[in-house]
Amino acid sequence: QLKLPVVTIARRDMDVIRAVMLARERSRKIAVTSFSGQIAGLEIMEDILGVEIRQLPFRTTPELVAAISKAVAEGFRCIVGGGICKTIAQSVGGEGFVVVPGERVIQQALEEARVIAQSQRRNKEEAERLRIILHSVKEGVVGIDSEGRINLINPMAGEMLGLDPEHVLDRPMPEAVRSAGLFRVLESGEAEVDQFRRVGGLDMVINAMPVNVSEGTRAVV
Repeated sequence: QLKLPVVTIARRDMDVIRAVMLARERSRKIAVTSFSGQIAGLEIMEDILGVEIRQLPFRTTPELVAAISKAVAEGFRCIVGGGICKTIAQSVGGEGFVVVPGERVIQQALEEARVIAQSQRRNKEEAERLRIILHSVKEGVVGIDSEGRINLINPMAGEMLGLDPEHVLDRPMPEAVRSAGLFRVLESGEAEVDQFRRVGGLDMVINAMPVNVSEGTRAVV
């Protein structure tokens, strides 16, 4: 699955109209693709431009291929949509017309991409600072998520509990950590400070702090 942020470039009605007008020079039967929904106002466009328009909504690439293939077979040889629509149309004997977004829309998308890139850079810097801090402190630090899986453990905690941090991350809480009381704080949402407990065969002073958001406790450290 794609894990990178994606900036979409919206297409305006005028962008679609321009592409339909180009397609009208080749045919009066035009198909217009639309991702995940119907396009409003195509009936008005038909009346103004004197064409017959068929909408081709789709959610997946196979659905898009099937819709374009059927439209071309039924006489709608001119396909309006994105670049991939043009490629598919040509592969099945049709003709594609790409909806080109206006300059202002592209500028807005670029600005959105810039903001996302800046945010990601700050997040990366903050994560690196946190990593350095966790590796330098002399206390053991362990964190669990809302499902009770280990999502944070520093080298000192691994050494004290006899755990390999790389092997326990994103896995259910190991037995050596259960007596620390993190589950109880996860359920109650109440911090526990300076609690003496025996964890992993060692007597320790435990401070367990909930990470609370509006929906409730989401993690414990």
